[in-house]
Amino acid sequence: MITVQGTCKENVFLFYFQRLTIQAVNGQTAVIENAANPAAIVLQAFGCRGLVLLNLVIQGGTVGLLVNQSSEAVIQNVVSRDNSSDGIGPKSTRRWESRIVNPSITAETG
Repeated sequence: MITVQGTCKENVFLFYFQRLTIQAVNGQTAVIENAANPAAIVLQAFGCRGLVLLNLVIQGGTVGLLVNQSSEAVIQNVVSRDNSSDGIGPKSTRRWESRIVNPSITAETG
């Protein structure tokens, strides 16, 4: 379990993690903000199973959250904003299917 507090300027790549929770401090919302120049994907899950994201704002990248390569994520109370392309999305191909399970997502612009 990773607990995030305040604003973190990071670009996170999760590679084949199993049963990982990333959450804000209880009763708060934490921000994960793009740190790359030029902007990039803020949080990417690649081949992850049992990923849980709770009470987060993901902002300022080209894509906020990308769930791909047969990843599975439970997303609760997550806001994606100020990303230049997609906010949150699964990426699937014929060979790999990604799923977002039980989502509670808000996408904002501006």
